[in-house]
Amino acid sequence: MRTLRHIANAEPLPAGGQQFEARDSLDISVEKSADAKACLRSLAWTNSKFTVTCDEPKNSRYDLLVRFPSPIANGDPVNDRVAME
Repeated sequence: MRTLRHIANAEPLPAGGQQFEARDSLDISVEKSADAKACLRSLAWTNSKFTVTCDEPKNSRYDLLVRFPSPIANGDPVNDRVAME
């Protein structure tokens, strides 16, 4: 399984339309500060598999548009997906 780190460091960039299976890798258990751990807890989500899609951006100076499901769904299909250029 490829991780987002593998995708970000991939040479060459994935082709538009390519999909990968990923898994959240944030491990807050190693954080010693209670305050930092509480902050990180709000950023972490259930460690489960999800699909990452790579697309060619439209009208953008970036090389790739990477999308994956948001850990916090609000019912709006557009906002329920994270987009990174």
